Order: sequence, then C-alpha cells, then structure tokens
Amino acid sequence: MQRLKGRLDRLERILNPMPAPRKFFRLLVNSCGSLDLANSTCQRTPINGTLKEVVILDGNQDHINDEQLESLLKAFPFQGGAVAW
Repeated sequence: MQRLKGRLDRLERILNPMPAPRKFFRLLVNSCGSLDLANSTCQRTPINGTLKEVVILDGNQDHINDEQLESLLKAFPFQGGAVAW
C-alpha cells in the first residue's frame, strides 16, 4: 500500500502545474562592454521549492534595470517542465 501511495504522490507532482516559487536563488554573471541581450542566456530550474536562476549577461549589468531583467528572465522556460514544489 505504501508503494502505491508513493507512486500516486509522484504522479500528482508530475501532472500538476508548477505554482509560483516561494523563494529563489539568482546568480548573475556579466562581462565588460556594452550589453547585448540577444546573446545573454538564463537557465531556470526548480529544486526542492527554490527557483535557481543562472543568468549570464553579454555585457555590463549597469545597462539594464530590474524591469528589463525580469522581462528577460520570463522569456526563458523552466527546465524540467512542470515540477511540483
């Protein structure tokens, strides 16, 4: 019975859409020079209730404000698909 409950719990976590993250960890890496958002990348991965974001900006982060950064991050999908927190 315990195995069946474990399998059902795992299936529910897979099928349910991912809720908004409760906390996040963001690593922001940038280089010198003018900012080129087209060459910038982001990897977004939910891990145990925390959203991990690794952002690599092609250029200096002084040339981007918080709103522009957030809209850039929303353009990148979560890795791993729908994951339960």
